[in-house]
Amino acid sequence: MQRLRVSILGVWVVGSIPLLAAAQNDSSPDTVITLNEGIYYYLDGVEDKDTLDIAVARFTAVLEQEPGNTSAMLFRALTHGRIALLLNDEKRNHQNTVRTLSEILDVRAEPDGVERVRADREAAGAVLSDETNPPAERRIAEARCAQYDRLLARIEREKGKANQDLEDGRSDAAGRSLTAARLEREHYTFMLSDLRSLVDLLDEPQTVIHLLDVVANAKVGRIDAEEARDVARGFIAPNDASGPIEALREAEAQRLRAAVEILEALLGEPLEERDRVRTMFFLGVIRYRLGVPLRADAEARQLDEAGIENLREAERLMVALADDETAEDGWRSYASLYLGLIIPSAASAETDTAVRDRELGKALERLAQAAELDAGIGDPSSIIPDLVWRQRESIDELRASRGAAIPRNDVTLSVYAGTRYDTNVVLLGENTGLPRDISRKRDFGFTAGAAIDYTWDVDERVTLGFQLRTSQLWNVDVHEFDQQTYGGSVAIQHEAFGEGDKFGPIYLALQYDFDYTLLGRSRFLESHAITPSLRIYTADQRGEIDVFFTYQFRDYFEPLYDSRFNRDGDYLTIGVLHRLKMKEMTAVYEGYGWEPWGMPADKALQQDDPDYPNRYLTPYVGVSYSQDATEGDEFDRKSAALLLGVELPLPWGVRLDASSVFEWECYPAGSLVDYHRRKRRDFIQEYGLALSRTFVLRPGEQRNRYTPAFDRLLMTLRTHLTWTDDDSNTVDRLGQAIFEYDRFVCGVSVAFAFN
Repeated sequence: MQRLRVSILGVWVVGSIPLLAAAQNDSSPDTVITLNEGIYYYLDGVEDKDTLDIAVARFTAVLEQEPGNTSAMLFRALTHGRIALLLNDEKRNHQNTVRTLSEILDVRAEPDGVERVRADREAAGAVLSDETNPPAERRIAEARCAQYDRLLARIEREKGKANQDLEDGRSDAAGRSLTAARLEREHYTFMLSDLRSLVDLLDEPQTVIHLLDVVANAKVGRIDAEEARDVARGFIAPNDASGPIEALREAEAQRLRAAVEILEALLGEPLEERDRVRTMFFLGVIRYRLGVPLRADAEARQLDEAGIENLREAERLMVALADDETAEDGWRSYASLYLGLIIPSAASAETDTAVRDRELGKALERLAQAAELDAGIGDPSSIIPDLVWRQRESIDELRASRGAAIPRNDVTLSVYAGTRYDTNVVLLGENTGLPRDISRKRDFGFTAGAAIDYTWDVDERVTLGFQLRTSQLWNVDVHEFDQQTYGGSVAIQHEAFGEGDKFGPIYLALQYDFDYTLLGRSRFLESHAITPSLRIYTADQRGEIDVFFTYQFRDYFEPLYDSRFNRDGDYLTIGVLHRLKMKEMTAVYEGYGWEPWGMPADKALQQDDPDYPNRYLTPYVGVSYSQDATEGDEFDRKSAALLLGVELPLPWGVRLDASSVFEWECYPAGSLVDYHRRKRRDFIQEYGLALSRTFVLRPGEQRNRYTPAFDRLLMTLRTHLTWTDDDSNTVDRLGQAIFEYDRFVCGVSVAFAFN
């Protein structure tokens, strides 16, 4: 990253000036002359290793005379760092040779490889020559053209060589790269030694010294990690002086963790603006490195919880910097570039294809931002366009490889228990006497239930789901209305259309439900239902539209004294429900200083919730139309219903659900109950309110959300209340409104989910 590196070196020189002045006041004339000679060679040797070696010798001579000369110590550290950068350039050149030779071998393996490269060159040239394209896109196209030109020229130059010769050349370049890397590491180690001595000598080391220490440590750690990776790949032999692979990796991790402590401590201090920006950037880079450690291809594995947490923190820091309009465009451009790396790294572990694709889209937007900011700077030596182009290709590969998402093969066991109070257990009509053998209409009750769910991704677009369930209600006194329901479901879902620009995906589903209900410990109802449905996501998946149709056959086992009261028959419903994630509330609560979640274990909720840590204010509205065709005619019915509701996240992870249902019912046959045989008309209002909070008792591992393994335990506490008012026009010969009632139910429950 040439331009960023130069700007950092400029800061290092400026930061050394106060130390230099202090040293010159206390030093002998010969020492000052030798020191200034070293500084001259340092400034003159930007691209000349031999000149920098002379500078090192001069600073070393000063330190032999004055071991505590902080200026000589700092400049020797800077000189070692500059030599390391030159060696890094040498290493990169060899690595580019390795990459180019690998590309040539790949091109040779294709039947029309050279023609494909030329076609890609023409496509990039067309973008470059079209002046209507944005400047950033033309700069990226220019970088692509240059790369294709170099590749085609090298292909022509190597035309007469055998593949084995290219293999040998690649191996030789890899060896030279390793040699340069080890020399680079050596100079960074010298640099670190001088920096540590400076920290010990100075009462208040400047921020730039801490940043130098962090950068040098990160460089040494990365060199160790690269060597460990290449040893694991079998590209190079182990270095006895470095130790085994895991020792190299652990050494890198320790260096990075120490760097995080230094940088976080710096951010807690009052810093100049330029130091604050650099500290944020380096902390984001190192968090990214901790989140995605280098591994050999064969060792690729899913990110663990610590890795995901580091990536989220890296993303937070880089977003803050990339969107900070007061920061220099160069830093913002690199922060945006790193977001193009960080976001796909986290998305690669995402198992929901739609969520992963959405995240990759965000990464592409950040890469475009990096290119746009870089174009505004107009540095012809910038490598941002080349890096943006290559990362875009990597993201395109991730998008194309839909199979990278982990298939679900998951089992969840849920149980719940609670208590409730019901003011009208028997749905007693207005001004109506209690049925025979029923002592009261109000009662306390106890509820319990359990379910086991299994989800299986047949392939990348088709998912099967199975459920077995039971729910129980026991009343304290009104045992005749105890309820036990046993049931099961089978469902299949097909992704008919993937995610598009602000629209999609679209899912088609078909579900079968069976339920068997006991009332008062006697069989009461058996039902079979089939529901085809369509789910459409809109507004970048913040909007969700469900369209459904349900056919249900009900078989009641109640005794009948008149066949016209027979409720067996077909029940049809069609409806649509729209939900919209309107407002993100986490940022709102943080703005007021309120805790949006509140518990460290809450982060494990991201295993289920792709929005975590965001929480959305979500209103919803639905309409439905139903038609019941029974074997009798008393309960034949047509109805229309309107559903209104909102889910409101509250601070500390609490959620408030408020809903209302308005239903208009029409019974076409004259009611046998009504004294005047009028057609029954009902208007039903129902209002609900609930508060809930989910606690992570055992977080488990992300990868086990897609296997039958049980390693996570969630607990949800919930309190709810519901008020229902049914206003009916029918009255019997005694003036009793049999079908008109009101009801209030409230309760609390606790549920556990094992997964």
